[in-house]
Amino acid sequence: MWNAWRTYRSRARAITAIGLALSGWLLGTALPAHAAPSSSLGVSVHILNPPNAITDLSASAVGSTDGDVQLVWTAPSNQNGVAMDRYVVRFATFPAASPAVAEAWWSSLLSSQRHISPARASGVTEFTVISGLTLGVSQYFGIKTIDFDGQTSPIDIRVGTGQQAASLPVDQGGGPPATPAALTGVAQSTGSILWQWSASATASYYTLTTYPAGALVIQTPLLQHVESGFTPNQPVSRTVSAGNGNGLSGPTPAQTSYTRAAVPASPVVLNLDFDGVDIGWSANGNPAGTLYRVERSLDNTNFIPLTPLVITAAFSDSGLTSLTSYYYRIRAVNGDGVQTAPSATLTLFTPIDLMPPREPLGLKGTVLGNSFTLTWDAATQNLDGSALTDLLGYHVYRSASLSAAPVRLTTTPVTVPAFADVPSGQVFFYTVRAIDIRGNQSANSLFADSSSEANIIFVGSDLLSSVRMPSAVNNLLRSGFNKYGVGLTLILVEEPVISDTTIIRNVRLQLVRGDTLQAVNDLSFPQAGATVSVGYSLINGEVATGAQAAPALAPGVTPSQLALYWSNGVSWIKLGGVLNITNQTVSVKTAFLGNYQLRTTPRASSLSLDKTNVYPRIITPNGDGLNDRVYFVLENPNNAAVRGEIFDREGRRIATLADPSLVSGIGTTLIWNGHDTNGNVVPGGAYIYRIQGEGLTLSGTVGVAR
Repeated sequence: MWNAWRTYRSRARAITAIGLALSGWLLGTALPAHAAPSSSLGVSVHILNPPNAITDLSASAVGSTDGDVQLVWTAPSNQNGVAMDRYVVRFATFPAASPAVAEAWWSSLLSSQRHISPARASGVTEFTVISGLTLGVSQYFGIKTIDFDGQTSPIDIRVGTGQQAASLPVDQGGGPPATPAALTGVAQSTGSILWQWSASATASYYTLTTYPAGALVIQTPLLQHVESGFTPNQPVSRTVSAGNGNGLSGPTPAQTSYTRAAVPASPVVLNLDFDGVDIGWSANGNPAGTLYRVERSLDNTNFIPLTPLVITAAFSDSGLTSLTSYYYRIRAVNGDGVQTAPSATLTLFTPIDLMPPREPLGLKGTVLGNSFTLTWDAATQNLDGSALTDLLGYHVYRSASLSAAPVRLTTTPVTVPAFADVPSGQVFFYTVRAIDIRGNQSANSLFADSSSEANIIFVGSDLLSSVRMPSAVNNLLRSGFNKYGVGLTLILVEEPVISDTTIIRNVRLQLVRGDTLQAVNDLSFPQAGATVSVGYSLINGEVATGAQAAPALAPGVTPSQLALYWSNGVSWIKLGGVLNITNQTVSVKTAFLGNYQLRTTPRASSLSLDKTNVYPRIITPNGDGLNDRVYFVLENPNNAAVRGEIFDREGRRIATLADPSLVSGIGTTLIWNGHDTNGNVVPGGAYIYRIQGEGLTLSGTVGVAR
């Protein structure tokens, strides 16, 4: 019956071929696929297209001792709808090396060929059992389909791939194989990882599973598998077990590998300055937490990696040179430390440098004979606080008075923070400016004079108010002599003046950090050696209230009515002060900066001490920085020399008050630190102070608490 049917089909094919030739001769054209034949010919015509390849061939062992393997697959379709006739299976103990040589592998296996028939309709699950195979030996299978036109399909698509169907041979020695060793994962792309492992002696297949869920990824006879379907820089954890007919080994330790990161995209400039740039880019699908490496070049050829790696899609680069081309590109780095190819190159050109350096800090003047040496801290910042990377040097200026315009002494910038001059006993005032390579100059530093006191002088924006600090106290401004470790400077802040009061001027002389301009409120000079001067304005010879820039007339007020007050943070202390009509200032010797007011008030005509100007009345000299000293703030309008002493209740002299005249000035503030003349803290109790000057004696009591 089978042979008769095949003879019939063979004749039908011959008729078909004749019909096709005749139709083409009669019509002069080819018939389209599936076209009905001419009725005059009375012949059925088929277009000769082979069946499709099988896509899902799989194999599994049947039993443990018979050497039988069951093959399962899905019946394919034919390209022109012709029914399938039968299947042909061939197998070997070695797989096809690759899909490209699959046909050669198939041709060499004629002796192993098996016919499986009949075939059923497309989409139906087909199976067969191949018997008599050698136990413990892997077999690799291939399959083709033949339709009723005798046309043969391509070999199944798994041949020559890691999924080539294989038997599961029985291990005659008993027991599962040993666990494979050395599972590794290597990223192949942003979506795939190549897993590889070592062979296990009696294994016929391996299972790759997810970790920790344990879901099967693939069962394969090979020692590697490319797994795909992932996202960029995704961590993937897997284990491998070896198997044979007796079961599976234990799993390998979990191995975690990352897919490749995606190349960053679309780098852009976010902000550009003459010495720095902020750049950003698209993560391009990389997850949060991905690291990026930024590379920079000056020639668009030689790129240098910048540090550190950044975890956000943005980077700030500083220390650039103005009017210069820079090139940037970015690489993403995955969790295994593998970096991508570089992004597109971002090109930028830094603008001209218009940012001047910050003024030099830490001035110190030294007088030695006829010479005067000026030193200062090296300039390290621009005015905006950024790093000064293009310093050219310093210019030094000198004037005969603070009100005169300074004249530059340096023809070219000096490159070290020091300068020597020969004033030959004359008092000059010196200031320093930093200059960068673009010619941008800083503002003036504080002033230093060449007097015997070697003062450092701050001049306020009103050009009247000032703080004059002699060498005995001005170390406070230098970085090596204060607790902040940075140079300090001063600013003048104009505070509002409340109308209908005795207040003429209200200013804050504020000590600030030179690097950040943050206020410093917890430092004072070591003694009352600084001279604070607050200026006033005149309108038609009468004192005006408010700032010099916007004065308002205070009718009937003359300079002789002005006195200085200082706030100790709790109350306002009357200091009086020395009036200088020429300079339009009222000045006092003090250890403190802070809030000062000029008020209209009766001025003392001689040395005086208000009881409220002794504070705190009870001290605790324990070294904690709180109430360790008592201050006696005097009014001293005649610049009298003063001396103060402390006595116990029995009249014994305990200590001498600190004398501000030691700094060659007339003092307004005396200090006692609660110690005796031997430097020991005195016992708790009441003590008597006695201050003498101008033939007067001022006395009272203070307390010490222990």
